[in-house]
Amino acid sequence: MLSSILADFYEKDIRRLIEEVNLFKNEVNLWMTHGTVKNSSGNLVLLSEKSSELILYDPVARQEKKRWKMDAASVLEEAAGLRWKHGPPESIADLFARLDDEPSARRVVVALAGRVAFVVATICAMLDPELVVLGGGIGSLPELLDPVRAAAADLLAHPVPIESSLLHDEAALYGALASGLRDARDQLFRRGTRLIETRTSSVMA
Repeated sequence: MLSSILADFYEKDIRRLIEEVNLFKNEVNLWMTHGTVKNSSGNLVLLSEKSSELILYDPVARQEKKRWKMDAASVLEEAAGLRWKHGPPESIADLFARLDDEPSARRVVVALAGRVAFVVATICAMLDPELVVLGGGIGSLPELLDPVRAAAADLLAHPVPIESSLLHDEAALYGALASGLRDARDQLFRRGTRLIETRTSSVMA
């Protein structure tokens, strides 16, 4: 039984791999991801010791290619080095509010979306998810969704649905509350079960 199930999984993966390879018109495109970054099968996006920093790493060459800081302060610092019609943005909200009339704002957001897309591509290569949800104060902004989808489409043979979290930057808070409530319910249920068992034993005695 187990052998049959594993065989089905392997057959599914092999068929998917064949489909993905056949989507590329030539072998050169098979190894190209985005821009001048090659070897899509080898490139990984890793989380550094700093939780807000990403590393583009090539395990074949055993070297780091790029390092990106993804926190709000670093994004604004990067934006400050560009030319702006009305001065650099003072906040992430200000940055995204200028997308329609500031070329520099679009440049920053497109670059940010490309980095997020690399993360999505890495996750999809390893986990093959059915859906990717972008969260956090920056990731869940609606204006970032389409640029991420466009950048990810260039990196993935099979597009994966990508959506913005409805919880925005409060996902961790709601997760903590849900976890706490679940633990509280479990403890209450266990106490109730023990109480019922104690009373039942007393009656039987």
